[in-house]
Amino acid sequence: LSHAGDARPGRGPGPGAGAGGGYHRPDLSEPAPPASSARHVRSIAPMDQFLEPFGRVMERGGPVMVPLLVLSVVGLGLVAERIWFWWSVHRGLRARGFQELLAALRSGHREAASSIAAREGGPYGRVAARLLADGAGDGVAIEAVEEVRPNIERFMTALSTIVTAAPLIGILGTVVGIIQSFELLGSADRIQDPGVVARGIATALLTTAGGLVVALLVLFPFMAFRAQVDRALGRLEAVAAAAREGQDRTNPAVGRAAAAAAATAEAGPRPETDPRPVRAD
Repeated sequence: LSHAGDARPGRGPGPGAGAGGGYHRPDLSEPAPPASSARHVRSIAPMDQFLEPFGRVMERGGPVMVPLLVLSVVGLGLVAERIWFWWSVHRGLRARGFQELLAALRSGHREAASSIAAREGGPYGRVAARLLADGAGDGVAIEAVEEVRPNIERFMTALSTIVTAAPLIGILGTVVGIIQSFELLGSADRIQDPGVVARGIATALLTTAGGLVVALLVLFPFMAFRAQVDRALGRLEAVAAAAREGQDRTNPAVGRAAAAAAATAEAGPRPETDPRPVRAD
């Protein structure tokens, strides 16, 4: 019996049989490509599918697409920062702590209110701590709110500027592109293909589309943040009112003095009277 292969009719040589009928081991000197390399190739493919059209749009849009790209990156970064800030201020645990803070301030429990304010932190805790330390007068309340207002309204001016400037930059790029297309039409050389001008105008319109996309990406978060700012200012007014109510309950004399000072400030200075006697004619 030969081990080179099966000699029975109707069947070919067995696996591993060589040309001369001898047995040869399979060649294992060339290893198969590693699985990690295949995964790396598959992960690069979607990135290339995104970057190639993106680079083509940036090239067709011209230099105006560069500031639009910068505005989009900056705007999305500011939006992410504001989302994190408002989530940390108004998450569920902070909401319960705010209600506990208001209850402690209204009841006049200074120790409990101070503990809650130190635990919660944030703009509400800072204002409450200032009112507990310096009194709940109107002047102190206004100063405390103004101290936390920059943190509440942070980056709102920048986001508003991006919403306004991005469409204007896009329109500027479109106007420049249309001017170049009309200069091509008015040149001395005859244009063999009118589609060249049409493609130039379409390319110029890409900047307007890009500016509108950037503005819309920032506009809706900006309006949501604007609502959060109004909500926070209303809550700060509630903290000041609760602190004033607790102060009046625990120390009525201080409350009456603060009310009298506020009434005097609203009435304004009294008009001076002339001490000289009035002569009768």
